[in-house]
Amino acid sequence: MIRVFSGKCIHIKEITFNKSHTIFYTPVKKKILVVMQKILIPVFIFFTPERKKHTYKHIFDVNDLPTEETQSHLGRFIYEFAKHEAQKADVVTACSQGLVDYIQEHFNREAFFIPNGTSLNEFRNIHCEEVRKIRQKYNLSNKFVIGYIGHVGHWIDIDFLISFFKVLKTKYTDAALMIVGSGPKIDYYKNEVRDEDVIFTGGIPHQKITPYFFSIDVAVLPSKKSLFQDLAFHTKLIEYSAARKMVISSPLEEVKRLGFPNILIADLSTDEWLEAIDKIRQVRWKSEWDKLVEPYDWNNIVNKLCNIIESTR
Repeated sequence: MIRVFSGKCIHIKEITFNKSHTIFYTPVKKKILVVMQKILIPVFIFFTPERKKHTYKHIFDVNDLPTEETQSHLGRFIYEFAKHEAQKADVVTACSQGLVDYIQEHFNREAFFIPNGTSLNEFRNIHCEEVRKIRQKYNLSNKFVIGYIGHVGHWIDIDFLISFFKVLKTKYTDAALMIVGSGPKIDYYKNEVRDEDVIFTGGIPHQKITPYFFSIDVAVLPSKKSLFQDLAFHTKLIEYSAARKMVISSPLEEVKRLGFPNILIADLSTDEWLEAIDKIRQVRWKSEWDKLVEPYDWNNIVNKLCNIIESTR
């Protein structure tokens, strides 16, 4: 995953270089000031520019667990590369508290917590008509909508979500399930699931996705447990919360650390999720919860990152 920090960084322009670097430079002199380095999966690994030719601040950004295994040659190479780059960097940043701890334990480096985030301005200026049109388009006007929004990768247990929904529908006949996002098996599920109340929208352009968060009543994160998922920062939880939605999530470690009161944590068990739905239908959003997402607004995140960069010698 590539992190894009959009904001003012003291007259510094941002460009992308070699897919795994972000270089901040002065537009006039074209002098490199900062190189933000990351590892992308599938693996794109590039070493930082030579310091003999350029004087710059090297920020090594860990946005996901570099590798879950170190037994294979590739896994070991990725691990050793990440460790080497983290140890030589001026600053290490990580998008989750779990990754901060991982870097300290495995790479013997302090890391700054720079989370992923969202644009709160978009969420707080949503047009109700956009939401109404989406619910009307998918025949959801009088439905209680359970929604997943995001890429449907192998780490998302769609089989569980669909089987849970079948049981839920016997209890709440007004229920609908909307899965918003693309994935390698979406076409398969579209053909296999014969239920007009299970909706697969497919991928939605990023610039049009915000109203979909308001189009659902309860948000879900049915992730399969793994070290990668435990250490990941799930941005959709911030987006769900920015839309004032109650959430049911798998018991991932970073979700527990986040500790939002609107997120109910439950194992991938139909009984536990039914119990969570029963609780949610009795809960009203509390206005004081709105403040929880403010540290995850991109403006605040960029300012925090810029302060770290400026204070680095």
